[in-house]
Amino acid sequence: MRWKTVYRIVVSYLKMSFRDKAVLFWSIMFPIILLTFLVLLFAPKPAGGQATVKTVNVVIVPAEDSEKFLALAREYAKYMNETEFSGQKVFIPKVLNVSLDIAIEMLRNGSCDVVLYLPGDAVEKIENLTIVAKVYVLKGTPNIVEEQLNEMLVVNFLHQTGLYLVHGVVNYAITPLISNSSKILSVEPRLAPTLELLKVVKEVMWNNTRVEVVGVRPKGAEKGEIRPYVIGWMTLSVIFMQYMFSGILGGASSTSRMFEKRYLERIFSTSVSPWELFVSELISWIASLTVPTVTCLVWGTMVLGGKYTITLFSPEFPVVVFSMLVGAICSVSIGLLVGLVVRSTEAAGVIANLIVWPSTMLGGFWLPRSMLPEFARIISEVHPLSVLLYSIVNIALYKRPLTYVIVPAFIAIAITIVVLVLVTILYKKKVAEYLER
Repeated sequence: MRWKTVYRIVVSYLKMSFRDKAVLFWSIMFPIILLTFLVLLFAPKPAGGQATVKTVNVVIVPAEDSEKFLALAREYAKYMNETEFSGQKVFIPKVLNVSLDIAIEMLRNGSCDVVLYLPGDAVEKIENLTIVAKVYVLKGTPNIVEEQLNEMLVVNFLHQTGLYLVHGVVNYAITPLISNSSKILSVEPRLAPTLELLKVVKEVMWNNTRVEVVGVRPKGAEKGEIRPYVIGWMTLSVIFMQYMFSGILGGASSTSRMFEKRYLERIFSTSVSPWELFVSELISWIASLTVPTVTCLVWGTMVLGGKYTITLFSPEFPVVVFSMLVGAICSVSIGLLVGLVVRSTEAAGVIANLIVWPSTMLGGFWLPRSMLPEFARIISEVHPLSVLLYSIVNIALYKRPLTYVIVPAFIAIAITIVVLVLVTILYKKKVAEYLER
């Protein structure tokens, strides 16, 4: 192996690559555009410095067109209007004297989020201290989280209304007992403990909960906004997506093109050996991935305002760099494997796309792993690049111990070694067949 020859091939390849406008676009402009749009869509600056509370549009429909039913519906609307969280309204209620079918059609066409239907026995039951209602919510939409949130908020409101109703009746019942406690005790002194308990109940009945919510920030991000660290996550995610686009898709197409277009004939007519070419190809692709990596880091940090809990001088920084290098080598190895297995550039592109796009969608790259459905979360937990990404996120954004990266790095290295061995075997076999022609 002549390393000077390898060095010259690598330099020559990189020069040719970055003279190509298409390569420059996909290596520099594409990650910048992708990262910028992700930040604009999923990490916008909060208006007024405060997050917006989910507001549920509720249509309240009484079963009967009577004053009692309409009065009950208006009471629900009144208390819904008074329900707030962090100073913002949770519900926007509206009482409509329409049929249930019309209300459900409004729900389907998006005119409201929830239909609260008061059935025929709603008035009778509430007089007997029981809340009776039907909650109609959309199911089967793409936004599963919003479906569940709409249902949870309205159902919880009804449960709290039922408790409020019972509290009011209990308060009404025990007030005269407490007022006349001296008379009661003169007749039955053994009721003293019970009356004392009723006094305590009356005092705390409407406010017996003391809950303080304390936000705990990740290590290294105790001060300032959390948004810059979200942008930091997005930056790392785009870097790994770029590894897949350039490493897997680009590597597969480039490798298959060398054999299909018979470029090897001209290369092997020189003094370059097959192994010198193979090593040069591998190093060149890995080196080329440093361009989108640096581009994303600079753009995400200096322009979009991303932050991390580690610095260039942190002891974790070399581990993060090593993990990203493993990710780059893994993606390039997969791309070379695909390019060696297929016989045409078109087939290589198709297979590589079938690997890349499901990986980005289901591997926790476009969206955080926690937002994925259960089956996709399982995929993201075994995908080598996803495993590496989240181990880096744990260290660079949450400042967790280096032990978080040991197992993921070991798994990714093992997979990379296996793929590289397969690539080496296939390359040796394919070059031998090629030279025999």
